[in-house]
Amino acid sequence: MRNETQTTHSHSKHEQHCQHVYETGQLRRAKMHVARLIGNFDSRKILSPSLLQLLETSIILETTDSKVLASRLKRKPAAIRADLQKICHLLAEESRL
Repeated sequence: MRNETQTTHSHSKHEQHCQHVYETGQLRRAKMHVARLIGNFDSRKILSPSLLQLLETSIILETTDSKVLASRLKRKPAAIRADLQKICHLLAEESRL
């Protein structure tokens, strides 16, 4: 009985590790696709690196919730809101050109 418990526990840890590796790979692929999308969209480099990071994180997490993004990027929600507005303004200006 004890060996079965150890085997099950060991198997469970292996599954958790595999799931983590899978999720890491998925996140890496998502970041690559987002970077390509943003690179095509921002070909004139109008967004600063911090704004690009915010936009990338927002797309990957599929949210514009300033609290979620602030937690992830270790910034204040008010700064996230201001930067999201700045991104919208810069991209709107760029699309008019």
